[in-house]
Amino acid sequence: MGSFSDSHFAGYDGAVSLNSVEFYNAKRNDWLLTTPMSSHRSACGVVALGQYLYCLGGHNGLEIFHSVGFYFLQCSLFINQQK
Repeated sequence: MGSFSDSHFAGYDGAVSLNSVEFYNAKRNDWLLTTPMSSHRSACGVVALGQYLYCLGGHNGLEIFHSVGFYFLQCSLFINQQK
C-alpha cells in the first residue's frame, strides 16, 4: 500500500453498516482487508490528503455520526474523533 487511490472504506452490505477498510491492488487484481474502523458506518464522506484518509459523518443505521475518523496509511491505524 502506498496510496488511497483505490480503496473501499466502510459501507453497507444490504443488511448492516460495515467497519471494514479495504484497498485494491491492481497488479494482483485483489482486495487487501486492513485494520477496521472502531465503529460501523455507512454513507460517510471520504477524503484522501497526504498520508491520511478522512471519514466524515455517516451513520450506522441507528444514529447519525457528527464525527471525523482518521486512517493513517503508514501504520494502518484508524482513530475516531467524536464531536
